[in-house]
Amino acid sequence: MGNSRLIVWFLIAALTLPVVPGVADEEEQEGLRPVGGLTFVDEISLTIANLVVYVTDKKGRAVTTLTKDDFEISQDGDPKQISNFKLYTSEVVRSELGVTTGLDVPEATPIPDATSAAGPQPVHLVLYIDNQNLDPLDRNRVLSQTRDFVRTSLHPPAQMMVVAYQRSFEVLQEFTSDPSEVMKALRLVRTYTGGRTERDSSRKDIVDRIQRMESEQRAGSSRSGAGNQSGGAGWNEIYNLIDNYAKESVNDLQFTLDSLRQIITSLTGLPGKKGVIYVSNGLPMIPGMELFYEASKSMNDSTILSRMFEYDRSRIYRQLAATANAQDVTLYTVDASGLSLDGMGSAEYATASDPMMSSIGRNNYTDSLRFLSDETGGISIFNTNDIESRLELITQDMFTYYSIGYPLQASDLLFDRLSLAGQRPGQGAPREGQAA
Repeated sequence: MGNSRLIVWFLIAALTLPVVPGVADEEEQEGLRPVGGLTFVDEISLTIANLVVYVTDKKGRAVTTLTKDDFEISQDGDPKQISNFKLYTSEVVRSELGVTTGLDVPEATPIPDATSAAGPQPVHLVLYIDNQNLDPLDRNRVLSQTRDFVRTSLHPPAQMMVVAYQRSFEVLQEFTSDPSEVMKALRLVRTYTGGRTERDSSRKDIVDRIQRMESEQRAGSSRSGAGNQSGGAGWNEIYNLIDNYAKESVNDLQFTLDSLRQIITSLTGLPGKKGVIYVSNGLPMIPGMELFYEASKSMNDSTILSRMFEYDRSRIYRQLAATANAQDVTLYTVDASGLSLDGMGSAEYATASDPMMSSIGRNNYTDSLRFLSDETGGISIFNTNDIESRLELITQDMFTYYSIGYPLQASDLLFDRLSLAGQRPGQGAPREGQAA
């Protein structure tokens, strides 16, 4: 791979216990020496561990050019020989399971058993549409582009669940490998209202108040003492509006992340690859952050920023990522906002927004999404109106991996089995050796 930096994700897929070498029939026992009326038979149990290894480059693309010689496996410092090696891709999986892409995926196609060391790994993917934090127009644009992803990528061994959130989550479609069922659920999502519109309107009203106050100051009021007193009261009112906005946003954010956590923990115990595609217009790392910055600049008062950090919620994002990692759930985050032109004037505002303030506000809503995907080994999609090419990376992450098997370290696996004289060897359950 030269100097290319690889990101490798390991998943212990299964342990297999190959059949213990068969005990000889009665007529083959003549060479064994009975002791005290009992016959000693030596048995050995060999356990093969199977690793599922995901390898990506710096851009999140799956690396498919590696060979067995590019991997080294050791156990307790002891190098292990690779006993089986295979690269899986979406094409390989479809070929092995005999499935087709598109809307006519046969229902009878079996889902692989994750307890098997070989064969394609099951995939459980939740498409989580956060209507409470979505603009309806942005949501519908993203869902239209998601159709091709569902049509081409949803096939056994992958199953998808569709969840819509608006104050509480609702499962619109249970896990299925049928793209047509998922399409029905996505059409139903379009009937939901978006909660972000109201929240954005409140934020724009506050920004407009700040800009009007700045305009009045620039115009220079002829009133001096009374004018300054009135101006101070106006800024206090704006500050209270910002503070209340931040408090309400914190409360909404807590409900949002609690619901997302419930979905993540519901995947506990499911086999194979597990992931959540989370779609929203972003979530604030510090609710009200851009408003505190705007007010601090306009009022020329840096002490306002100290109040802002009381609303820092980075801790609960770290907790959510830890929960996902504990359940082996990968988070794929999609910012439905698309491309933005920071600092452009609009009908809502008296003047153009400060580019730096706009950038701060934008990053405040996307940093959380990037954090969740980065911490769980997923992919974040933001600042683009065309998400289809990025969704292809999620497809790769679902189906592209290396399956590598190696024998576990033998530790006292050779043992004696006692059988009564005259009893047919092999009757009863044999004792199985335990690997160290």
